[in-house]
Amino acid sequence: MVKVKPTNAHSLPVKLGGASYRLAITLLAWWLAAPLPGYAAEVEENPGPSRPASAFPRPAFTARVFIVHFWATWCVPCKKEIPELVRFYRGPFEQLSGQDVAIATVSNDLRGSDLLRYLAGQEFPLPLYFDPYSRISAAYDVSTLPATVVVGRDGKVLKRWLGMVEWNDPAIAAELQTLIGQTEVAP
Repeated sequence: MVKVKPTNAHSLPVKLGGASYRLAITLLAWWLAAPLPGYAAEVEENPGPSRPASAFPRPAFTARVFIVHFWATWCVPCKKEIPELVRFYRGPFEQLSGQDVAIATVSNDLRGSDLLRYLAGQEFPLPLYFDPYSRISAAYDVSTLPATVVVGRDGKVLKRWLGMVEWNDPAIAAELQTLIGQTEVAP
């Protein structure tokens, strides 16, 4: 059995200070601040057709009702829901769009390469924002994926759907129509 004698910081044989100490601290700080390899850096990344999170329109929306859909490529229910959302965008949403409604999707993927790989094999006509740090999700108090938030012009959440939405259900378009009617038009 080996006995270990505890030491305190005053008995360490290391001299603190000097140029080598400052260099070591600088390198340690640089290493700790560096992003993990393959993950998004704290720089605005804009993979493919997406827009950076900083370009997300808030709080004064131009539309009376703003639909924001949160998803990620690593989320299996999200990937099942996206084709249905695209069909909704091309069908019922086009009928609603003349009524001052806008829609956007927010990808919470950590890597832009994952998003690009997913989008490469399909057409994705919806406006897309890349938000690897979930800043937009945090602004709308979204902590689960998929999630859809309907926001009024004043920035207040009118409706929140957590989990998959049956976008081909006529009740969804009817509910959105009701929300549009409840929202006041700014002069």
